[in-house]
Amino acid sequence: MKINTLYLLMITFLLFFFYLGCKPRQKEPDITPQQIFVAKITMSLLKESELALERRDYLTALALADSAGKYTPNLPSVHFLRALILEKLYRFEESQDAYEKILLIDPYYRGARFNMGNNAFRIGQFRKAIGLYRKEQEIGPRADVYANMGLAYSNLYKADSAEWAYLQAIALDSSYSKAYTMLGQLYKDDGEIEKAFDYTYRGLILDPNNVHGQYIYGTLLLQAGQLEDAITYLEKAKEKLPWNQGVHNNLGQALLRLGRQEEGNRYLARADTLREWQSKIEEQRGFIDIQPGNPVNWIRLGNILHSAGRIEEAIEAYEISLSINHRNIPLQETVAYLWLSLGDTIKAVPHYHAILQQDSTHADTWFNLGVVYANTGKLNEARIALQNALNYNPNDTTAKTYIENLPIR
Repeated sequence: MKINTLYLLMITFLLFFFYLGCKPRQKEPDITPQQIFVAKITMSLLKESELALERRDYLTALALADSAGKYTPNLPSVHFLRALILEKLYRFEESQDAYEKILLIDPYYRGARFNMGNNAFRIGQFRKAIGLYRKEQEIGPRADVYANMGLAYSNLYKADSAEWAYLQAIALDSSYSKAYTMLGQLYKDDGEIEKAFDYTYRGLILDPNNVHGQYIYGTLLLQAGQLEDAITYLEKAKEKLPWNQGVHNNLGQALLRLGRQEEGNRYLARADTLREWQSKIEEQRGFIDIQPGNPVNWIRLGNILHSAGRIEEAIEAYEISLSINHRNIPLQETVAYLWLSLGDTIKAVPHYHAILQQDSTHADTWFNLGVVYANTGKLNEARIALQNALNYNPNDTTAKTYIENLPIR
């Protein structure tokens, strides 16, 4: 759940009650220039923290949120943002504490118990998750909360309760594609194939790009012997889930049954490879569950994901490691390179700056930064960076040639 910035501003002023020791039903006091100043600083810090979180600079995001908390310790949104950042770092106990601080300030704060439930779900505490989802629903029923509740029941093998929760989600929001898809999965697993077809298809009508729905529907078509149609849906799922071994396995099976042996065997072989990679990933995630604060664990996970070709997930693992130990220059270089390989120059630049803050004589980093600036039209910045590269490595003829060929404005 994202923080609503307009809501932040409104809440900031409301919380001045706390500063002045007023009770909620007393007359609102006059707002002083000092309070307005504090509100503006808090807003600025939280906005910067949100931006840092979006670019996965978790260390900076957390520091900014902590600074905002020093100005307005009774602002729920500060603790909410801290909790979100801590979740990203797998620091679930600290995240839980942040949410509990919110509820001490505002017991009806929407989203706090929902996120706490999601955290409990992620570490396998499904009963606890359900309890938190139920408390969230007391504030106001929501389809997404019922859907997640249904998933928790499914993991506890309580199919009837899961069905009830998914149907509640649909009753609240008949356009909520995810609930139809989840219900289709539930019926498929229970062998109620007709219902599975019906609900999965209805979910896809509402959202044709629902990748989970495409996968389930393709699998159902495969089981029904409608092989050409199955391949159509499974191919769509593969485009968005290229690392899902189940998608590749089902595609292979469909192709083999159509007599397309070479293609089918290729997909099945790929499925076996993906299964091996997934096993390694899950094993490493197990080490992270035990020691989430160990940066080496995250690097190892990133290396496995990188080797498996799952670049964005690898970047996320590396960036969590950097949030714990940002002084790892080789890792900063790796992440910058991976962002560039994905065509995202904006996210590469902060990593080059992080390197130069530690070692301003790093000529290769200046060169790479200059090339990025040149390719994004920032010619003055490019010229300065490339000149620095040449200053620290006078024999770099490539940098010299680059400078000479830069357009003059």
